[in-house]
Amino acid sequence: MASLEEEFMRERPSMVIEPLMVPVPCDTSCLTNSKFRELLANPKFRMGMEVVDSLVDLVRDYVSTLTREVITRLNEFEADASQATFALYQILEVGGDFVLGEDLTFQGRTVVRGEFQKLMRALKVLESMKRDQDIKLTCDEIRYLTEALWEHVDKNLRRILVEVQSGS
Repeated sequence: MASLEEEFMRERPSMVIEPLMVPVPCDTSCLTNSKFRELLANPKFRMGMEVVDSLVDLVRDYVSTLTREVITRLNEFEADASQATFALYQILEVGGDFVLGEDLTFQGRTVVRGEFQKLMRALKVLESMKRDQDIKLTCDEIRYLTEALWEHVDKNLRRILVEVQSGS
């Protein structure tokens, strides 16, 4: 039977940062509510989790900044701030584009509703946001921090768990 440490390394418990739907490693509160809560009893592991907690908080701060910017720029439209933030992030970091039809959508999700002229104006605002260097930088930071989180878990927490398992 696999130990809790082995299960943690194999399963790589994660959670999702909304509205971007970006998977990140579980932070301490997430682990506290999981079958892995016993691992937090180890001081070395808990110290490693402090880094995860800090980076997750930083990702959330950047996501909040991005969401506030989207809300500010689309405030005159019938925009869904969560869907617009998700779409903008995905377009900048993964690719894709908005689709103009009855509504302005991205991957089947409604970003903005309204009359055609209003949708055209909203699309222009969103297109300008895609070119905005500050928004690009914010999205890039979210991606970099997310990658750093996984790297920390894969390298540092894995090493700590191996030490715990071997009794070092």
